[in-house]
Amino acid sequence: MALHFSPHHPPHVMSIEEFRKVMAEYSSALLLVDEHDTSEVSDILEAWSGIRKDSFHKMLEIELEAFREGFTFHIF
Repeated sequence: MALHFSPHHPPHVMSIEEFRKVMAEYSSALLLVDEHDTSEVSDILEAWSGIRKDSFHKMLEIELEAFREGFTFHIF
């Protein structure tokens, strides 16, 4: 998997085509889409640190709600 760097995207982002290949391996998925305007950010790595923390907390909330609804974690 080749990773790409852009000053307006988080570091270590795969290409769209590579993302499609990964998603093709799943029969269903839940994607967390969160948009941030980083056009005015001088240090994208610093901005990404905060964005990543926010995304982690959102994913944790989703996982906790799924667990409460009876969806348990499975390791295949």
